[in-house]
Amino acid sequence: MMKKEAITIEDLAQMVQKGFDETNRNMNKRFAQVDKQFTEIHYELKGIRRELLDVVCQPEFDDLKDRVIELENAPALKKKAA
Repeated sequence: MMKKEAITIEDLAQMVQKGFDETNRNMNKRFAQVDKQFTEIHYELKGIRRELLDVVCQPEFDDLKDRVIELENAPALKKKAA
């Protein structure tokens, strides 16, 4: 049978500290990855938001189209075209 080696409180404290340090390193790596992903998502959303600002809603477009047709059919414009 193997003789058990006595573990001191100091040994246990070092083991626990080593475990905390490793956990901290792993968490820092993961948080860095998450931060990078959030940054990428932020820029993608900014691009989408910018694109949406350039889009005209269909009801607005239809209203403008009707107004242009009305102007094109106005008697003053028909006389100029003739």
